[in-house]
Amino acid sequence: GNTFQSTFQGDFSISFWMKPDDGQPGSRKVMVGSAEGSTDIVRISLESSGGIAIRFKADNDVSTYTTDAAVYANGAGAWKHIFITVNYNSGSDTSFKIYVNGSETAGTLTNATTHTKHALFESTKNLYIGAYNSNGSVANAFDGKIKDVAIFGSYKKNLWADSEPTSGGAAVNE
Repeated sequence: GNTFQSTFQGDFSISFWMKPDDGQPGSRKVMVGSAEGSTDIVRISLESSGGIAIRFKADNDVSTYTTDAAVYANGAGAWKHIFITVNYNSGSDTSFKIYVNGSETAGTLTNATTHTKHALFESTKNLYIGAYNSNGSVANAFDGKIKDVAIFGSYKKNLWADSEPTSGGAAVNE
């Protein structure tokens, strides 16, 4: 396992393919996530609305960036490539972008993490794939498949994998 603490203290990007069993689940489902108590959190989730969200909290300073429109309809979903960038802006607030199948998707930022707090992100908890590591316990497990997860310690511009997986993918929570 890995906490990715130093990665999350600066610019970072996360890329993966996902195929949910239900594109609009009854409650939030987490594809990638961990929490260090209630002060430091990284969580990428499929919301009950079908939207994708990233929640980043560093030293108790929280941001949530959520797609404005549903990425998935209700029911079984198709494979989609999700690419999220988190930009540590020295001197200003952290910024976010969510790309779906190579296209930037409009989103709304709720609250903002300052550059000072962003750099103070700390975690001793391993990052989970397919669920949320809530202080060592699995929470909000994703129902479906996830494939080709990549985490970059830099701000990437739309790293788009243009070919849909034809097979495989780790089944999560089946």
